[in-house]
Amino acid sequence: MDHRAADPVPKNSSLGYEERLEIHKDFLAKAEADGNRQYEFFGQLYVFYDYLKLHDYVASAACLLAANKIAEEAQNNAWLGWASYWQGLLKNYLKNEEEGLVHYQDAARFCAAAGDSLCYAESLEQVASKFMYFDSFTLAEQYFQEAIPLLRKFGEKRQLGTAYGNFGSLYLLTREPDKAIPYLEQALLINQELGNHKSEGKNRNNLASAYRRQGKAKRAIEEYKKCIAFNQEHDFPNNLINNYLGLYFAYMDLEDYKSALESVSRHEELKDSLISLETQKQIALLETEYEVAQTELALKRSEAELTAAKLSKTRAFTVVIVAMFIIGIIVWRWQAQLRQARKEALENLEDLMQLTRVLTDKSRIIYSLKSTVKRLEVESKGLAGAVAVVTADEEEEESLYTSTILTDDDWNTFRARFEKSFPNYIFRLRSAFPDLTPAEERLFLLLKLNLGRKEIADMLGLSVGSIKKTRSRLRKRLSLDSEESLEDFIRDF
Repeated sequence: MDHRAADPVPKNSSLGYEERLEIHKDFLAKAEADGNRQYEFFGQLYVFYDYLKLHDYVASAACLLAANKIAEEAQNNAWLGWASYWQGLLKNYLKNEEEGLVHYQDAARFCAAAGDSLCYAESLEQVASKFMYFDSFTLAEQYFQEAIPLLRKFGEKRQLGTAYGNFGSLYLLTREPDKAIPYLEQALLINQELGNHKSEGKNRNNLASAYRRQGKAKRAIEEYKKCIAFNQEHDFPNNLINNYLGLYFAYMDLEDYKSALESVSRHEELKDSLISLETQKQIALLETEYEVAQTELALKRSEAELTAAKLSKTRAFTVVIVAMFIIGIIVWRWQAQLRQARKEALENLEDLMQLTRVLTDKSRIIYSLKSTVKRLEVESKGLAGAVAVVTADEEEEESLYTSTILTDDDWNTFRARFEKSFPNYIFRLRSAFPDLTPAEERLFLLLKLNLGRKEIADMLGLSVGSIKKTRSRLRKRLSLDSEESLEDFIRDF
């Protein structure tokens, strides 16, 4: 019997987790009183999940220990599998990805021994997601390919939609949009059917990104516009920020710089509106109220010089005129400052992108010249025609050699341009993550510009494999969950 089928709280209940916890505690107490070990095991899992959602991790861990003890005493592989599965979830919340992977692998082993296909499929899907987190994309693909047929047969649509979306995201990370699109389309259909608007919005955005990776910039633009309409309809302002940024890069691919600047301008406007526009409005309103109050005070001081009839008519008219004038001045100054700041930001961003392209081209040219020089040196020593075998040590030496393609002056220029485009960004980054190495900081800044691994490798003069290792270290340094995208985190930072 699936433990979820015995849950006394309906699946789609609107009850809060504190109310659920009381119901589940009563369920557990009754199971213990009746000596029903199966329901006692289920009850421990229900109470565990409620505590987890209430962020009481100590109580959650205690429930899992109790559930695992029941499973071990009963020698029930299915129960051991589910206990391990939820231990993996607890490790996710505690940011312990390595132990989480071990628990999910244990869960898959126990569930396979028990013949519990659904538990086995869900565990495999979680193992795949963990390998995605560690950038082990080949292993992740293998586990997804094993999990999805089982989820199609035994899982619910919600579970299948999640797996499709994650599998599609994997192929986006490996820059295989042709493989990503079918899974993202299926995920979109399922989430539309279930009315899961939040997941639907993510599927739509990922589809647009996949079309752009295919080189279909026009199709990507159409999809991003659909995303914008969808997110406006369902009031997902944070998604809109990402939509306009994707639209900017699609227009850049078409060299439609006017539309690109309009899109990135809209992107910046939305960021401003969510972060500081409301505060700016409140400050402007307070300033206006203050100026009006000062004006009224001045008018009151002159009451003795006016007749009662004139005072009654003139004061109201004067207050309105002065208030309108002050408001007009404040609004005009604020809009002028905002326009100038946005213009400078766009110019700085374009300069930064141009510098990035120049540095990338420079790196490629220098790398090519160095390779040619090395080849000529070999030929000059009479080794032409011999088969060269490059060892791992030599490959690492080459990596270190080429890593100096960009000079300190290049990076100083890059950082200066970056700081102009993103004021105070590097200071915030170093304050938030003081342990970042110089290599991790460089990768963080280049990912902020939405550069791909190949572009970053070309710019730094490193192999794609070296970039992959640095990405993995950076994810750990940032304490990202397996479900969190490194690119999304950096874009929103």
